[in-house]
Amino acid sequence: MNPLTAITSSILTGYPFRRRVLEELDRERVTVASSVGIRARTALEWLKLAYDTIGEDLHEAIHNQPGYYGIKAPPTLNHRYIFEDVPMSLVPIASLGERYGVSVRGMSAIIQLACIIHRTDYWRAAVRLISWESLT
Repeated sequence: MNPLTAITSSILTGYPFRRRVLEELDRERVTVASSVGIRARTALEWLKLAYDTIGEDLHEAIHNQPGYYGIKAPPTLNHRYIFEDVPMSLVPIASLGERYGVSVRGMSAIIQLACIIHRTDYWRAAVRLISWESLT
């Protein structure tokens, strides 16, 4: 399962708006990648490539994938989907987006929820983009 899907599933399990959140996070991820010259696959494209799964949208494709049957969100929010994936995945992607002028409101909202849930400032604790210029 893609980290964004896992994080969102663990926070929003059971709510009908999950589809919109998943698709927004995926759109932001792909847009951030594009802003730095990377052609990233959408989660829907990846599911088709990796599992030959189809669906009208990401939610349907995930539910059409037999490999995901029976996989449920963690029973607690004290789980690595949040305390590992937020600081090591979402925060760096969101930081890149901010650096290159890409709207990452969805990611920022999920990061903020994780900060509240765990009483942790994941923005400070995360791997931050201190100086991209030094890497180029």
